[in-house]
Amino acid sequence: ILVRPAVEAGESLGYLPGDLLEKIDPYFRPLYDAMYEMMPSEKFQKYMERGIIEIAPLAYMRGRTLNNSFIILDDAQNTTLGQMKMFLTRFGFGSKVVINGDIFIIYIFFQFIPVGLWISAIAAGVKVGIFTLVGMRLRRVPPHKIVSALIKATKAGLSVSIDKLEAHFLAGGDVDRVVDSLIAAERAGLNLTFEKATAIDLAGRNVLEAVQMSAKPKPKTQN
Repeated sequence: ILVRPAVEAGESLGYLPGDLLEKIDPYFRPLYDAMYEMMPSEKFQKYMERGIIEIAPLAYMRGRTLNNSFIILDDAQNTTLGQMKMFLTRFGFGSKVVINGDIFIIYIFFQFIPVGLWISAIAAGVKVGIFTLVGMRLRRVPPHKIVSALIKATKAGLSVSIDKLEAHFLAGGDVDRVVDSLIAAERAGLNLTFEKATAIDLAGRNVLEAVQMSAKPKPKTQN
């Protein structure tokens, strides 16, 4: 599946006549040229007719799930954040994706936007917006620290908001220790709220150690 954004180089071509393939033909000409170098044009057209090769404009990818496919996104540096997010959630089981474009721009994109972390969170059943992760980086909060704590809490069946975790981190707290203490308290049947755990943590005490001490059975005293 060959995917490309329909982006013009400064000069607008305006309305293009014809069906979908005829309209997108000028935008996909670089891909056609590359394919014609690998196989005769007749063979390429034959594969197109049989559905072995598919041309897919990026704008029409929304809502699709592509299983058992080899997908090439060309000219990726011209995609928007929303388009890249949409594209990365299209591929399904057995699919492989190649992202091609200006390596410097793509490097900056993936360095600044934690797409891999966002995908890991979604796979773990944690709902977190990619713009939320970008906002964390702008606030100089390491997204991986907050998201890993959130994933840990979610897997343990705890309801903790990402905003509260970030606020505790910004206050100088240890989000991992707080989440670990909440999990330990839940398993020990102790009533420990997030607010109480963060207050103990910010007071400079080891809240996890406090929970573990409270959970230990007290030795019986002999009369």
